[in-house]
Amino acid sequence: LPIWAGPKVPTTIRTEAAAHATAGAASSRTVTSSGTPAPRPPAASAEGHATQASGRPVSIQLPAIGFSSATPAMPVDPEGVINPPDFFRTFWISDRGGAPNAHAQDTTYFACHSNSKKSIEDVPCNRLSGNVRPGDTITVNLEKGSLAYKVTDARQVRRAEFASQDDIWGVHPGRLVWVTCYIQEGLRTDFNYVVIAELEP
Repeated sequence: LPIWAGPKVPTTIRTEAAAHATAGAASSRTVTSSGTPAPRPPAASAEGHATQASGRPVSIQLPAIGFSSATPAMPVDPEGVINPPDFFRTFWISDRGGAPNAHAQDTTYFACHSNSKKSIEDVPCNRLSGNVRPGDTITVNLEKGSLAYKVTDARQVRRAEFASQDDIWGVHPGRLVWVTCYIQEGLRTDFNYVVIAELEP
């Protein structure tokens, strides 16, 4: 089912069936839900923590649900589709919004697959659906240092209404948006699960 990613550029996220056809070859798991976390760089000192952080995002962590993943960059494909290359990692959408940094002037986007027919061990982003709460902390580790974001909203968004959400697709300095397909009681739905977080000082 298509999900328009914004009013400026039409974008969809592949359904799990389509994703299987394109991501099946990946064999090296670089993210786990309960094991060795993705590599992270040394943390910056407490003073000036966010200001010192720089470089590309290398991993994302959501400790409240035990989640950690590498964050390779990916573009939206020529057809305007967000289709993460595998089921194991969370991807930074490098050609939408802006890169995460202490002075970001636009929204930063991450996306990952979920799959109703596979376990959390096989598809770690299955862990997100319905389990993220306002107040949770998301840490984005950069090549140097890290950034902390506070979750302000985590909700289901109907696919047909996804493009009309200004809090997702508007220009919001310091905002992080993380999207996956929503799974309920082990079944695929017509919703996305969207996590919105704000950069902490």
